[in-house]
Amino acid sequence: MTEAMLPHLFDKVPRQVAIDDADRAPEHALLHLFNSCIEHEGSLLITACRPLGSWRIALGDLRSRLRAAPIVEIGAPDDALLGAVLIKQFADRQLRVAPDVIAYLLKRIDRSFAAVEKIAAQLDGAALSDGGPVTIPLARKVLTDPSCQPLSPRSDWAVT
Repeated sequence: MTEAMLPHLFDKVPRQVAIDDADRAPEHALLHLFNSCIEHEGSLLITACRPLGSWRIALGDLRSRLRAAPIVEIGAPDDALLGAVLIKQFADRQLRVAPDVIAYLLKRIDRSFAAVEKIAAQLDGAALSDGGPVTIPLARKVLTDPSCQPLSPRSDWAVT
């Protein structure tokens, strides 16, 4: 994002702007965007990988505006959400998986969507190779396979 791009952001109504990785955006451009949203009665959603308290903000005006903004932290997904995503991942691969297999996996995989996608793909491949369904013994085999590296979730995601 550059300051030259900012005037074009408010050409359309409603004036809603989202900035991803705002902790890496140029401070002057971010301050100008913040002020433009106020001036044009727009909305601003910014996301960042680091919590606001860890940002090194040189511009005092920007720092005060960001600290006054509502902050929402997105934590790790709960079992209900991860279970639903697992079921969806298997359904996308045209696999029916018993609820006990889903429960087994939820207790043993990392709490991230990437881990869910990876384990679903690995179990799909293993089931195809074995010519059978996805079962707890197959899940146990795949999970103990050294090539199944865990994927760590990013617990420091925040939305401001």
